[in-house]
Amino acid sequence: TAIEGSFFQRSNVTKVTFNNVTKIGHNAFEDSELTDIDLSGVTHIGAKAFYHCTKLQTAIFNTEGVTFGAYSFAEDSSLDQSVTLRDEDMLSIGVFDNCSKLTVVWDAEDADYDFAGIKELVVNKSECPTLVSCNDGYVPIVEK
Repeated sequence: TAIEGSFFQRSNVTKVTFNNVTKIGHNAFEDSELTDIDLSGVTHIGAKAFYHCTKLQTAIFNTEGVTFGAYSFAEDSSLDQSVTLRDEDMLSIGVFDNCSKLTVVWDAEDADYDFAGIKELVVNKSECPTLVSCNDGYVPIVEK
């Protein structure tokens, strides 16, 4: 099952659990009032699906692997948690740009992504020798 289009864009919905939904389309909840979302069954999140949801504080993600569209969570300045990303996850450009309270834990071999404007990036540098950029060094990189 999929939620397509910008049907919930700029909505006042604050909490959503996606039962039996595997795909969230582009711009689906852009600029909405969401504070909490459960995406544990979702495997595809479209571009800007949750872009600029400035009240979004927590998001539960699928641990089996997720495809994140471009800027899908960018500008979500209240997203205050740690997100673990693995080899199974596919990231497009700017997925978590300017999520200033977010910590990304990178448990993948390749970190050829730019995590601009997040709180910190946690990596195992010995397992991730290809770390390319992280906002030109302005994001603290912590070795685990």
